[in-house]
Amino acid sequence: MRDVSSLAVSADGQHVAVGDGPELLTYLGTGAPVWKHFCDGILIDVAYAGPHLVAVDSDGRVTFFRAADGRKMQEVQLEGVVKGSMVSPDGRYAALTSAGIVIVEANGQTAGYPYPDVSVGSFGPDSGSMGIGTSNGVFTALDSTNGQPWGSIQMPTAISAAVWNPRGFWMFTAGNELVGCDGAATEVQFRVGLEANARALAVTQDGAIAAVLTPPGRIALVELYKHRIAGH
Repeated sequence: MRDVSSLAVSADGQHVAVGDGPELLTYLGTGAPVWKHFCDGILIDVAYAGPHLVAVDSDGRVTFFRAADGRKMQEVQLEGVVKGSMVSPDGRYAALTSAGIVIVEANGQTAGYPYPDVSVGSFGPDSGSMGIGTSNGVFTALDSTNGQPWGSIQMPTAISAAVWNPRGFWMFTAGNELVGCDGAATEVQFRVGLEANARALAVTQDGAIAAVLTPPGRIALVELYKHRIAGH
């Protein structure tokens, strides 16, 4: 591999997909190769969405492949610069672009919501809600069926990561803070200071522990019931 730009793991943990330049490669969890495909552009992000593996490249092409065998099912051309993507627990796919959020269906249909400053995002417990963060430091919870916001929280620095906690609240990072808020993004519930500015955020399946990546490759483990850093 030359320069891995994106990585995805299937919901059952049995398959792994890697974006390596323009090449999309898939493997079994054991490391055995399954299929590969050369895309037209450099891959920015890959994600498993239900029975599909979805790849988006630097030219704004979103391509749906059948995850089992790599058959190309659909291709959609997006406008603007693609910044990333997200997938709901029930398999809905959305791209984050310089024009805003674009929900892309496997049949090629799209729905766009104008949030041009969006930089990070996550679906909520299902495809009906989203939490998005902007480069201007605004975190917004919204109805993903129509794009209407429920509430927002202003931070002094850019939102760098966002995720839904299965215990029923949003978490996001801004600068050197981990922040938790209610599902409608109307009230901050907790703030945890970090040693450095956060780059990425993940949460355990039971919602008890958050993992925050800070430079230089350091991971802070945060106990969410005590709102404190438990270790690195």
